[in-house]
Amino acid sequence: MQIEVELTKFQEWFPDFSEITEEELARAYESAKSIISVHTGTIILPETQQIRAVYLACAHSFYLIKNPNLVAQGAVASATEGSVSASFVRPQFKNWLQYWLSLSPYGMELLALISQIQPPLPERPILSPYYGDVIR
Repeated sequence: MQIEVELTKFQEWFPDFSEITEEELARAYESAKSIISVHTGTIILPETQQIRAVYLACAHSFYLIKNPNLVAQGAVASATEGSVSASFVRPQFKNWLQYWLSLSPYGMELLALISQIQPPLPERPILSPYYGDVIR
């Protein structure tokens, strides 16, 4: 089954986007497809969480569409006044997807959801919840 995003439900879940139109939501939905599968059962998430994740991906995409300056931002590393110069430091993340999702509160919630389905990486030991052992 394909997850479709409904305008009224989207606006109910994300009241900050009450002004979004069907066309804008359709563009955000197309962008969301590059972040998370819109077909239930294709990823290991309960269906309700996957639906929430698709809606969050749409909200994140729409948020960035409305705030394009956020993509280029970073912490100020240095600044001068004469001849106006400034340099910025990008936040340190493990990958660009984490950085990109960190640019909105919706992306951060989405990152928390999809982190449940990420396989453990070899360089990160898994702590056993039962015995406190480290599994490598």
